[in-house]
Amino acid sequence: MRALLLAAAIALAIPTTANAVPAYPVKIFTKLGRGFSNVFYSPTEIYINAYKEAQNVGLQDGYEDWTWTDTHVAGFAGGVTGVGYMFTRVGVGFFDVLTFPWPTKPVMQPPTPTVYLEGVVD
Repeated sequence: MRALLLAAAIALAIPTTANAVPAYPVKIFTKLGRGFSNVFYSPTEIYINAYKEAQNVGLQDGYEDWTWTDTHVAGFAGGVTGVGYMFTRVGVGFFDVLTFPWPTKPVMQPPTPTVYLEGVVD
């Protein structure tokens, strides 16, 4: 009876061990790719934040009478904010590249700026 239980335990443990082995290389190379992507695509944060701020101008309560110049001012403010996000994303990207052998969760959300393009580019 014990031999049967031991054989069953070994048979159930083998597939989980086999499935767990390839996950480590996938995680570290995902982190390495995320790091390079953050460094390479970091300038897009300027455009993304400028666009988001310009879109939010008409959505705020009490600002229905804003003109086109207000949209440009909001876009400029979003661009300045985007510069800060750009430098943050470069730092996070270098951190991911330097520490890629140790898989961790993404430091910044969204993990890469390319997430903004999902559904926009086919």
